[in-house]
Amino acid sequence: MLGPLTQACLGQELPGREIRAILGTIPRRWGRMDLLSRMAVVAVGRTLRASDLLDRQTDKIHSANIVGLISVTRWGSLITDLAFCETLGQGPDLASPTVFSYTLPNIAIAEAAGHFRLTGPVYSIFAEHDLMKKVEQEAILWLSNHPEISAMVAGRLDIPPSYAEEKAPVAEFHIVNGKCRI
Repeated sequence: MLGPLTQACLGQELPGREIRAILGTIPRRWGRMDLLSRMAVVAVGRTLRASDLLDRQTDKIHSANIVGLISVTRWGSLITDLAFCETLGQGPDLASPTVFSYTLPNIAIAEAAGHFRLTGPVYSIFAEHDLMKKVEQEAILWLSNHPEISAMVAGRLDIPPSYAEEKAPVAEFHIVNGKCRI
């Protein structure tokens, strides 16, 4: 079983066998994705793989289902923003456009949504406290007001700017279907 999502297991140019089993196919942009995006794709993949929402032939969401994805974050993409700032230190002409392209927290979950073909609402919210409660409430609100949505994938995606502030990066998601968690 794949352990925690860490730089060691996700920092490789090509993902290992266990991660490939979760993803089905390797995302086209895997090689240039930041750590936050890789964490999102793998964590959402784990959740979808554990549910019955993936088409086993394509490893994507079945076209009959409208599934959304919401993440809650305390830190957003700050770790990637700081990495971009480091490239700016080499001069504006040497700033990395690849790193810059991942400097919004929505981008990480958009990578996951695109890979698994989620067609419902996809976005991040910020919160300081009760993060999982807030993201679940948001998912339930979508499901309550939009009966065409089959389910929402909801969870937390965070990399603290310093591991001293919190234990480690977090990427945990679950399926919210109506008023129940799956």
